[in-house]
Amino acid sequence: NLEADLKRVGTEKADMMNRITRFEQTDQSRLEEFQKNVSGVNAVRTGLEKDRQKINDERIREKEEAYEKMKQTWRNHEETVKTAIKNLCQSHLIYYVKDVPFKGRPDNTISIAGEYVIFDAKSPAGDDLENFPKYLKIQTESVSKYIKQENVKSDIFLVVPSNTVDVINQFSYKMADYNVYIVTIDALEPIILSLRKIEDYEF
Repeated sequence: NLEADLKRVGTEKADMMNRITRFEQTDQSRLEEFQKNVSGVNAVRTGLEKDRQKINDERIREKEEAYEKMKQTWRNHEETVKTAIKNLCQSHLIYYVKDVPFKGRPDNTISIAGEYVIFDAKSPAGDDLENFPKYLKIQTESVSKYIKQENVKSDIFLVVPSNTVDVINQFSYKMADYNVYIVTIDALEPIILSLRKIEDYEF
C-alpha cells in the first residue's frame, strides 16, 4: 500500500510539475506579449509625438515666414505708396509735386484745385503692432506743421499698410483747424478721384 501511495504521489507530483511548467510558459508568453504590446504602444506614441512636433515646427515656421513677409511689407511701404500715387497721378493727369514750395518734407503731395494735398506713408517702426495706434495719434498732431503753410488742404491723409488695419480703432481725427484720415493704399484711387471731381466742379 505504501508503495502504491508513493507511486500515486509521485505521479501527482509529476503532473503538478507539468502543470506548473505549462503555467510558467503561458505566463512567460503573456509577459512577452504584454511587453511586445507595450513596445508597440510606445512606438506609436513616439511616432505621434514626432508628427505633432513636426506639425508644430511647420506652423511656427509658417508664422515666422508670414511675419517676416509682413515686416518686409512695412519696410517697403513708403516706396510702395509713392509709386502708387505717382501712377495714379500719371493715369488721371494730376500733378504730383516732387518739391513742395513750403517748409517740411511730406512723403507725397499732389496739386488739386490750387491746393496741396498731402499723403504721408506711415508704417509700424518695430515688430509690435500694439503701439501703432498711439504712433498714428502722435502723427495726426505732428502734421499740423503743414496746415500752417499757404495753400495746403486742411484734409491730410496718412496711408498705412493694409495688414495693420485690424489694430486701428480710429480712422479719422477732427483737429482744431484740419482733419486727418487714416487710409490704405486700396483707398488712394477713389480718394484722389473724388478730389479731382471737386476740382472739376470748381472749374
